[in-house]
Amino acid sequence: MYRIMIVDDELIIREGISTFIDWEGLDCQIAHSASDGLEAVEFLQTACVDIIITDIRMPGKNGLELAEYVQKYAPSTKLIILSGYSDFKYAQEALRHGAFDFILKDNPLSKIENAVRRAISAIQEEQKKQRQLDSIQETIIKNQEELQIKFYQDLVYDVPLSPDEIIEKTRLYQAAGTDFYCILIKIRIIGDSSQLKEDFINTIARFLRGIFASVKPVIFPVHSKYLCIVLNDTRKLAHTPIVPSLNQILTFAESYPEYRLKAAISTPHSSITELNTAYLECCYCFKHNAKSNKKILFYSDEINTSSASYSQNLPIKKAIQFIEDNYNEQIGLTDIANAVGLNASYLSRLFKKETGESVTEHLTLLRIEKAKKLLKDDSLRLRDVAMAVGFNDVSYFSNTFKKIAGMSPTEFRMISEIN
Repeated sequence: MYRIMIVDDELIIREGISTFIDWEGLDCQIAHSASDGLEAVEFLQTACVDIIITDIRMPGKNGLELAEYVQKYAPSTKLIILSGYSDFKYAQEALRHGAFDFILKDNPLSKIENAVRRAISAIQEEQKKQRQLDSIQETIIKNQEELQIKFYQDLVYDVPLSPDEIIEKTRLYQAAGTDFYCILIKIRIIGDSSQLKEDFINTIARFLRGIFASVKPVIFPVHSKYLCIVLNDTRKLAHTPIVPSLNQILTFAESYPEYRLKAAISTPHSSITELNTAYLECCYCFKHNAKSNKKILFYSDEINTSSASYSQNLPIKKAIQFIEDNYNEQIGLTDIANAVGLNASYLSRLFKKETGESVTEHLTLLRIEKAKKLLKDDSLRLRDVAMAVGFNDVSYFSNTFKKIAGMSPTEFRMISEIN
């Protein structure tokens, strides 16, 4: 029912309006009856009404002052002014302050009833428009969320995207930030629970959104058995550490005996364009720890383990250190082999066996990673960056960079400026 407030300093008028109009037939109820505008304002500070019927001349706060208050603090409330002929200019002023209608006090009951009907129709029309706007807004938000997830999925799956598209969507979805993490949650079903899986995934996703709300995580399924979580600008997570938060989720999931969850966390990455690398880091964790009982796996642990294995082979350790110290010089396989005292062919085979990549690949990847950091400094020319990481030919540097990074150095610099 629509809530009505009557405001008039004359009791007989208030009682007459309350008594002689079929409010129930209008789907209305009298919420309050006030003797002046001041009392009406006091009531409005603690309650809401849909329609106010008020005299314009009253002691304390008059109808015009009440109209000003309603326009400012309760703009959806419809204000109907009761006025004598001599008050016409005041009624006009009230209309300028947002009053819905005014009625002359000559036998006003039927006029009040008609004005209330018009006010109710206006309220219903406004509510209808608001529902339509809410529906449109909800659709826009849903579509934008779906497009945002599609963008992140493309990055995870390493779908080719143009630099312009990456720049545009990074701005659109506010993906510019630092310290990106990819978290992959592997969901294993025990028994035949496929019917419950979607509900379970949605429950876990809601839990994740709540815990990581400060960084607005992007969450989406991957290959039906993983849930991917991308955390952007994790510096904002100072009071919500990632690992304890994941432990909360994994503990919560234990109440569902038909599922088993395990999580993997990538190393931090400085750009959204490195999301595929972060995703592959998580996949690597699962692949190399299939029989592990650990619930949370860290790619940083894998790096440390690999480094430890390298250290067991002193020549490889020396070769890696030599590359790290001299990547900015004109060095090649022969120079590196001489530095560690091995034949170049033997070093090449040994390096590949121990690290999974060739000496040249390792050197080139290191140079490109160093170049990425330098490209964030706008004061450095492209030639300066190329020379600083061991390339004499800018064109060759640009081609190599594009082959590895998927975009030219200039395009990478543009995206880095957004981040």
